Order: sequence, then C-alpha cells, then structure tokens
Amino acid sequence: MTRYVFHTCIVILTLCVVSIQSMAQCVPDANSGGLYSPSQDEGIPDGAIGLNYEAIITVNVPSDTVIFGIAGDLDSAVLTNVSGLPPGFQYECVPASCGFPGGEQGCILLTGFTDDEANAGDWVIEGSFTFHAQQGPVPVTFPFTEELYTLTLNTIPASVSEVDVESLRFSIGPNPVNKYSTLTYDLPASGAVKVVVYNLVGRSVYKEGIDGRKGENLLRMNGMSLDAGIYFLELSQGNYTRSARFIIQE
Repeated sequence: MTRYVFHTCIVILTLCVVSIQSMAQCVPDANSGGLYSPSQDEGIPDGAIGLNYEAIITVNVPSDTVIFGIAGDLDSAVLTNVSGLPPGFQYECVPASCGFPGGEQGCILLTGFTDDEANAGDWVIEGSFTFHAQQGPVPVTFPFTEELYTLTLNTIPASVSEVDVESLRFSIGPNPVNKYSTLTYDLPASGAVKVVVYNLVGRSVYKEGIDGRKGENLLRMNGMSLDAGIYFLELSQGNYTRSARFIIQE
C-alpha cells in the first residue's frame, strides 16, 4: 500500500474527559497546541465499567500539506471512521458531517457506557481520515489512518460500594474539578465526618476527619493535591455513607 508523506496535515487532538453530571457540548479548545495534547505517551484518562464516559476531541486542520514532496493546499479532512472503541461507545462531530475545513477547528465528542466487566482492559483507538487537497489546479484525495490513543477501562474498585448519582444534596462542583472546587453535602446530625478519596484501582489516596453540622456543609478540595484522573470520594458519618465520582483535570 502506498505510503503518503506529508508534514503538517496530522490532526491536532486535545482530549478532556467531562463529568457524567453535566451535558457535554462539543466545543473546540482554542488553546490546543502541538500535534496531540495530551501526547500518546501521556495518554488519555481512563474510563470505568458501569460509569458514563465522555471525551471532547479538538480538531485543528492545517491549511497546507506536502504530498509526494510537493506542497499543496489542504481543503478539508474528513473523519470517516473511529475504530477500536469498546462496545457501547460511539462518536459524533461538529460539524455533523465530520468534515473539517483546512485552517479551521472542529471537534469530536466521544461517549460511551458499558456495564460488562468483560470489556475491562485496553482499547486501541484509531482514526481514519480522508484528506482533500489541491496541488495547483490538480485536486488530490488520499486516506490516512493513525493510532490515536489507548483507552483503558477499569472495574469499579470494591472499596467503593455505592456511587450516588441521584442525591441532589451530595455533589462536587464544578466537575471536572480544579483546586477551587467544592463538595456540597447534607448530614443527618452534627458530629465527626470521615472523608476518603480512592483512585480507580481502589487505593486510598486521601483521608481527612472533619467536624460537620446537621444540614448543609461545604468542603473545599484545594488541599487534596491529587493528580489528573478519575476518583471516587466517600463521605461517612456513623452508618450514613455517600459516594461520588469526580474528575480532576490539569
């Protein structure tokens, strides 16, 4: 199969995972740079069995390219397929045609859900594009397929027995979080409260004992010093326990 050589028509992708509590909008990141951000070495955040997954991919299509050593103008890059997705995962584009004009931005929204633990593990995701270019008066069309990232699906750790997605009085906002994010929760009585944060493999990465009061309470998260990723926060007071999933972005 002929190998097409070109310099600048590799698509720039920026992925960020968004929370299951928010309605994701596919909006390109105007500040994305480099070929891929994060790079393939950095990888994308993991997903989890039994939890919704969403990722926004920013697409920056260059305006020119080099084909067979000859410079040309890139009219568009059309995403024709995303392969290697786990069962229950899909993608959609803005624009809906998945055709991204040269020199402009677009985005791809990746979503999915699976509750089958047989789907746990690594999934190699590939993107197939068709590039439409002009070499002077001559139109040129050529395909390009590249491995983008490996998506890892983990099982929910056994130490997290309940993920509360219905309680309106136990939430983390905004989610994905930053150092200024706040946990809001109600307590049935005043007294000591235990806060524990687990990572996706069930290891405790943060613990704190605090004094709470009956009714609404707030907890600032800026002292947890956690790396980017998916976590589960468990709050307990006597027999009262609540758990929530949250995401930390860099």
